Amino acid sequence: MATTLGARTQNRGFVSARELVADLVCVLLVALTVCLSYRFSSRVITLTGETGTALFLRLSSFILLCVGVSIVWSGIVDVVQPLLRGA
Repeated sequence: MATTLGARTQNRGFVSARELVADLVCVLLVALTVCLSYRFSSRVITLTGETGTALFLRLSSFILLCVGVSIVWSGIVDVVQPLLRGA
């Protein structure tokens, strides 16, 4: 949600009150999810055990890598496209 909100705000000019409220609700949901994740992380680690924790860490690392590659790729495309149009 946070990534979508950030990308969407760059592409629009006027913001209605309904959109602002919807954005604030999404921000609050993301904040609540992060808070609950930190609050109950020790219980989840206890339940999943050593193998489950290692698996979760590897999967979350892979997802973070994918997000990073996507951001870099988007930046490269934004730099290269104007150069190709001008040539």
